[in-house]
Amino acid sequence: GARNLEKVNFPGLKTTGGMYIKNTLIGLADFPVLTSVSETLTLDCPLAGINFPKLKIVKGKLSLNTANGSNAMMSKISFPSLEETADLSFTYFKSTKKVDLPELKKVGAMTFSQLTMLSFINAPKLEVATGVITIPSTTYLTEVSFPAMTQATTLSIDSKYIKVLDFPKLKTVSDRLAITYAQIEGILDFKALERVEGELYLYDLPQMTALKLPAGIKYIGRLTIGTRTATPIKEINVKGLNIGELKVLG
Repeated sequence: GARNLEKVNFPGLKTTGGMYIKNTLIGLADFPVLTSVSETLTLDCPLAGINFPKLKIVKGKLSLNTANGSNAMMSKISFPSLEETADLSFTYFKSTKKVDLPELKKVGAMTFSQLTMLSFINAPKLEVATGVITIPSTTYLTEVSFPAMTQATTLSIDSKYIKVLDFPKLKTVSDRLAITYAQIEGILDFKALERVEGELYLYDLPQMTALKLPAGIKYIGRLTIGTRTATPIKEINVKGLNIGELKVLG
Protein backbone atom coordinates (compact mmCIF):
# COMPACT_ATOMS: atom_id res chain seq x y z
CA GLY A 1 0.00 0.00 0.00
CA ALA A 2 0.86 3.67 0.27
CA ARG A 3 2.97 3.16 3.38
CA ASN A 4 5.74 1.67 1.21
CA LEU A 5 5.70 4.51 -1.32
CA GLU A 6 7.32 7.07 0.95
CA LYS A 7 10.84 7.99 -0.09
CA VAL A 8 13.86 9.75 1.35
CA ASN A 9 16.02 11.26 -1.38
CA PHE A 10 19.22 13.33 -1.14
CA PRO A 11 20.29 13.73 -4.78
CA GLY A 12 23.22 16.09 -4.09
CA LEU A 13 24.63 14.82 -0.78
CA LYS A 14 28.24 13.65 -1.25
CA THR A 15 29.57 13.46 2.32
CA THR A 16 28.02 13.63 5.76
CA GLY A 17 28.89 13.24 9.43
CA GLY A 18 26.38 10.92 11.04
CA MET A 19 22.96 10.01 9.71
CA TYR A 20 20.01 8.61 11.64
CA ILE A 21 16.62 8.16 9.98
CA LYS A 22 13.81 6.43 11.84
CA ASN A 23 10.41 6.40 10.19
CA THR A 24 7.63 3.83 9.94
CA LEU A 25 6.60 4.94 6.44
CA ILE A 26 9.83 5.22 4.42
CA GLY A 27 10.15 2.45 1.85
CA LEU A 28 12.94 3.81 -0.32
CA ALA A 29 16.25 5.48 0.55
CA ASP A 30 18.01 7.13 -2.40
CA PHE A 31 21.50 8.63 -1.99
CA PRO A 32 22.89 8.56 -5.55
CA VAL A 33 26.15 10.50 -4.98
CA LEU A 34 26.94 9.89 -1.29
CA THR A 35 30.53 8.62 -1.03
CA SER A 36 31.48 8.82 2.66
CA VAL A 37 29.97 8.95 6.14
CA SER A 38 32.40 10.00 8.89
CA GLU A 39 30.30 8.68 11.79
CA THR A 40 27.39 6.19 11.92
CA LEU A 41 24.73 5.57 9.29
CA THR A 42 21.45 4.18 10.60
CA LEU A 43 18.23 3.64 8.69
CA ASP A 44 15.41 2.28 10.84
CA CYS A 45 12.55 2.01 8.33
CA PRO A 46 10.43 -0.66 6.56
CA LEU A 47 12.57 -0.42 3.45
CA ALA A 48 11.67 -1.96 0.11
CA GLY A 49 14.80 -0.64 -1.58
CA ILE A 50 18.03 1.31 -1.07
CA ASN A 51 20.28 3.12 -3.52
CA PHE A 52 23.82 3.91 -2.36
CA PRO A 53 25.76 3.28 -5.59
CA LYS A 54 28.86 5.35 -4.67
CA LEU A 55 29.15 4.91 -0.89
CA LYS A 56 32.74 3.80 -0.19
CA ILE A 57 33.33 4.31 3.52
CA VAL A 58 31.31 4.49 6.73
CA LYS A 59 33.72 5.18 9.58
CA GLY A 60 31.18 4.27 12.25
CA LYS A 61 28.54 1.55 12.23
CA LEU A 62 26.32 0.96 9.21
CA SER A 63 22.97 -0.44 10.27
CA LEU A 64 19.69 -1.12 8.53
CA ASN A 65 16.87 -2.04 10.89
CA THR A 66 13.15 -2.43 10.72
CA ALA A 67 10.56 -3.41 13.29
CA ASN A 68 9.70 -7.09 13.68
CA GLY A 69 6.47 -7.49 11.72
CA SER A 70 7.00 -4.40 9.56
CA ASN A 71 6.71 -6.48 6.36
CA ALA A 72 9.66 -4.62 4.81
CA MET A 73 9.81 -5.91 1.23
CA MET A 74 13.51 -5.44 0.45
CA SER A 75 14.68 -8.59 -1.34
CA LYS A 76 18.31 -7.50 -1.76
CA ILE A 77 20.61 -5.36 0.40
CA SER A 78 23.36 -3.96 -1.81
CA PHE A 79 26.21 -1.55 -1.22
CA PRO A 80 28.06 -1.93 -4.54
CA SER A 81 31.00 0.40 -3.79
CA LEU A 82 31.42 0.00 -0.01
CA GLU A 83 35.04 -0.78 0.90
CA GLU A 84 35.18 -0.25 4.65
CA THR A 85 32.95 0.20 7.68
CA ALA A 86 33.42 -0.13 11.43
CA ASP A 87 30.46 -2.52 11.80
CA LEU A 88 27.62 -3.85 9.65
CA SER A 89 24.22 -4.77 11.06
CA PHE A 90 21.04 -5.82 9.25
CA THR A 91 17.99 -6.69 11.36
CA TYR A 92 14.45 -8.00 10.72
CA PHE A 93 14.45 -7.75 6.93
CA LYS A 94 12.50 -10.96 6.49
CA SER A 95 12.17 -10.68 2.70
CA THR A 96 15.90 -10.19 2.07
CA LYS A 97 17.42 -13.09 0.13
CA LYS A 98 20.79 -11.60 -0.83
CA VAL A 99 23.37 -9.31 0.80
CA ASP A 100 25.73 -7.93 -1.84
CA LEU A 101 29.02 -6.31 -0.76
CA PRO A 102 31.25 -6.80 -3.82
CA GLU A 103 33.96 -4.26 -2.88
CA LEU A 104 34.06 -4.65 0.92
CA LYS A 105 37.64 -5.21 2.12
CA LYS A 106 37.58 -4.40 5.84
CA VAL A 107 34.86 -4.57 8.48
CA GLY A 108 34.53 -4.74 12.25
CA ALA A 109 31.53 -6.83 13.25
CA MET A 110 28.95 -8.24 10.84
CA THR A 111 25.52 -9.14 12.18
CA PHE A 112 22.67 -10.66 10.20
CA SER A 113 19.77 -10.88 12.63
CA GLN A 114 16.34 -12.28 11.79
CA LEU A 115 16.96 -12.25 8.03
CA THR A 116 14.86 -15.37 7.77
CA MET A 117 14.94 -15.64 3.94
CA LEU A 118 18.67 -14.92 3.55
CA SER A 119 20.27 -17.42 1.18
CA PHE A 120 23.36 -15.63 -0.20
CA ILE A 121 26.07 -13.28 1.11
CA ASN A 122 28.46 -11.91 -1.50
CA ALA A 123 31.68 -10.41 -0.12
CA PRO A 124 34.42 -11.74 -2.43
CA LYS A 125 37.08 -9.14 -1.47
CA LEU A 126 36.63 -9.06 2.31
CA GLU A 127 40.10 -9.59 3.80
CA VAL A 128 39.92 -8.51 7.44
CA ALA A 129 37.17 -8.68 10.06
CA THR A 130 38.17 -7.12 13.38
CA GLY A 131 34.89 -7.83 15.21
CA VAL A 132 32.44 -10.70 15.49
CA ILE A 133 30.89 -12.14 12.33
CA THR A 134 27.60 -13.76 13.29
CA ILE A 135 25.70 -16.12 10.97
CA PRO A 136 22.65 -17.05 13.05
CA SER A 137 20.33 -20.04 12.87
CA THR A 138 17.52 -17.85 11.52
CA THR A 139 18.84 -17.83 7.93
CA TYR A 140 18.51 -20.19 4.94
CA LEU A 141 22.20 -19.94 4.04
CA THR A 142 23.60 -23.19 2.64
CA GLU A 143 27.04 -21.73 1.96
CA VAL A 144 29.20 -19.14 3.70
CA SER A 145 32.07 -18.00 1.51
CA PHE A 146 34.68 -15.36 2.27
CA PRO A 147 37.30 -16.30 -0.35
CA ALA A 148 39.69 -13.40 0.33
CA MET A 149 39.56 -13.33 4.16
CA THR A 150 42.97 -13.74 5.78
CA GLN A 151 42.29 -12.48 9.32
CA ALA A 152 39.25 -12.79 11.55
CA THR A 153 38.66 -12.04 15.21
CA THR A 154 35.55 -14.12 15.93
CA LEU A 155 33.41 -16.20 13.58
CA SER A 156 30.16 -17.54 14.98
CA ILE A 157 28.31 -19.81 12.54
CA ASP A 158 25.14 -21.37 13.85
CA SER A 159 22.94 -22.82 11.13
CA LYS A 160 21.63 -26.29 10.32
CA TYR A 161 21.30 -25.51 6.59
CA ILE A 162 24.97 -24.76 5.93
CA LYS A 163 26.72 -27.39 3.81
CA VAL A 164 29.77 -25.40 2.63
CA LEU A 165 32.15 -23.15 4.55
CA ASP A 166 34.64 -21.59 2.16
CA PHE A 167 37.49 -19.71 3.84
CA PRO A 168 40.47 -20.80 1.69
CA LYS A 169 42.86 -17.98 2.73
CA LEU A 170 42.00 -17.54 6.40
CA LYS A 171 45.25 -17.93 8.38
CA THR A 172 44.51 -16.64 11.86
CA VAL A 173 41.49 -16.33 14.12
CA SER A 174 42.56 -14.11 16.99
CA ASP A 175 39.69 -15.01 19.30
CA ARG A 176 37.06 -17.66 18.54
CA LEU A 177 35.90 -19.88 15.70
CA ALA A 178 32.56 -21.42 16.66
CA ILE A 179 30.51 -23.67 14.38
CA THR A 180 27.31 -25.37 15.50
CA TYR A 181 24.64 -27.46 13.70
CA ALA A 182 26.18 -27.08 10.21
CA GLN A 183 26.12 -30.03 7.80
CA ILE A 184 29.90 -30.29 7.53
CA GLU A 185 32.43 -32.99 8.46
CA GLY A 186 34.90 -30.61 10.06
CA ILE A 187 36.93 -27.54 9.12
CA LEU A 188 39.06 -29.02 6.33
CA ASP A 189 37.82 -26.25 4.00
CA PHE A 190 39.75 -23.75 6.11
CA LYS A 191 42.79 -24.85 4.08
CA ALA A 192 45.19 -22.06 5.12
CA LEU A 193 44.25 -21.95 8.82
CA GLU A 194 47.31 -21.96 11.08
CA ARG A 195 46.21 -20.49 14.40
CA VAL A 196 43.09 -20.10 16.54
CA GLU A 197 44.39 -18.01 19.42
CA GLY A 198 41.28 -18.33 21.57
CA GLU A 199 38.83 -21.20 21.11
CA LEU A 200 37.88 -23.56 18.31
CA TYR A 201 34.34 -24.67 19.20
CA LEU A 202 32.71 -27.43 17.13
CA TYR A 203 29.39 -28.66 18.48
CA ASP A 204 26.49 -30.74 17.20
CA LEU A 205 27.80 -31.15 13.65
CA PRO A 206 25.76 -34.13 12.40
CA GLN A 207 28.22 -35.07 9.63
CA MET A 208 31.30 -35.00 11.84
CA THR A 209 32.13 -38.48 13.11
CA ALA A 210 35.87 -37.84 13.43
CA LEU A 211 37.72 -34.62 14.19
CA LYS A 212 39.10 -33.31 10.89
CA LEU A 213 41.44 -30.33 10.99
CA PRO A 214 43.46 -28.61 8.24
CA ALA A 215 46.93 -30.01 7.72
CA GLY A 216 48.70 -26.70 8.37
CA ILE A 217 47.15 -25.88 11.73
CA LYS A 218 49.83 -25.12 14.35
CA TYR A 219 48.08 -23.81 17.44
CA ILE A 220 44.66 -23.84 19.10
CA GLY A 221 44.24 -22.08 22.43
CA ARG A 222 41.30 -24.23 23.48
CA LEU A 223 39.62 -26.97 21.46
CA THR A 224 36.03 -27.66 22.49
CA ILE A 225 34.15 -30.38 20.66
CA GLY A 226 31.05 -32.35 21.41
CA THR A 227 27.60 -33.46 20.48
CA ARG A 228 24.23 -33.50 22.11
CA THR A 229 21.88 -34.60 19.36
CA ALA A 230 24.18 -35.42 16.42
CA THR A 231 26.14 -38.60 15.67
CA PRO A 232 28.78 -39.29 18.32
CA ILE A 233 32.36 -38.38 17.45
CA LYS A 234 34.28 -41.64 17.28
CA GLU A 235 37.80 -40.36 16.70
CA ILE A 236 39.71 -37.38 18.07
CA ASN A 237 43.28 -37.27 16.81
CA VAL A 238 45.24 -34.21 17.89
CA LYS A 239 48.68 -35.78 17.58
CA GLY A 240 51.39 -33.25 16.84
CA LEU A 241 49.07 -30.32 17.52
CA ASN A 242 49.84 -27.58 19.99
CA ILE A 243 46.62 -27.19 22.02
CA GLY A 244 46.39 -25.16 25.19
CA GLU A 245 43.30 -26.97 26.49
CA LEU A 246 40.99 -29.73 25.23
CA LYS A 247 37.34 -29.97 26.26
CA VAL A 248 35.02 -32.75 25.13
CA LEU A 249 31.32 -32.12 25.79
CA GLY A 250 28.72 -34.87 25.99
